[in-house]
Amino acid sequence: MRSTKDLLFEYHSRYFHRPARAQRPTLSNYLAMWRHFPAWRKYVLRPEGGPISDAIPWISYPAIRRLQQILTENDRVFEWGGGGSSLFFVDRVQELITVEHDTEWYHSLLQEKKEKGVQNWRIVSAPPVHGKDEHSSSSDRYRGMSFRAYCRSITQFDGEFDIIVIDGRAREKCLDYAHEKIAPAGVIVFDNTERKKYRDAISQYEKDYSVENVFGPAPYAQIFTMTTFMRRLS
Repeated sequence: MRSTKDLLFEYHSRYFHRPARAQRPTLSNYLAMWRHFPAWRKYVLRPEGGPISDAIPWISYPAIRRLQQILTENDRVFEWGGGGSSLFFVDRVQELITVEHDTEWYHSLLQEKKEKGVQNWRIVSAPPVHGKDEHSSSSDRYRGMSFRAYCRSITQFDGEFDIIVIDGRAREKCLDYAHEKIAPAGVIVFDNTERKKYRDAISQYEKDYSVENVFGPAPYAQIFTMTTFMRRLS
């Protein structure tokens, strides 16, 4: 079993190996980061639980905290990619729409909805089809597949959304559609922006948004990740 000393060193090292555009390592956020060490250490030493059973998004602890701060009970939320985030949202917002590309996981989410007995959660299945285009995924698993219906699914719903979460496939293209459907002062939550290709996509829209990059340790893994909160400027 790994010692606490080794884990402390790894935790500290991961904090300072930050992706470009992550918030600067100030004393305040350095000290704040350590509040999450016990939970991170516990999972590294004895993996258990998961986003579904714990009903939390699979994003970093600081990003979860930020999300809790901006949500209101009147929010209308759309998400590409369902899971623990869906169970987190459905108890906190007025309306939730989840779009899922994986058919098997889609049916698992339907079962979760049935067990919860909620009426404010709509789940949509939008699997990819053969035919590579600008709505493609970089994953080898989906080589030669188009996620056009998946990305465009948000356009079938009337009105705008207060929160839009991008945490699924073809994320750069999803951002294009999210930009058209986000409400004034609404927030786009773009996960895993430690990846340069996602930061490059966001940079195309920075003049229209107040951008906050939140970096930190993630639950259920030893990694640190970054989530970007894009608040639409009025």
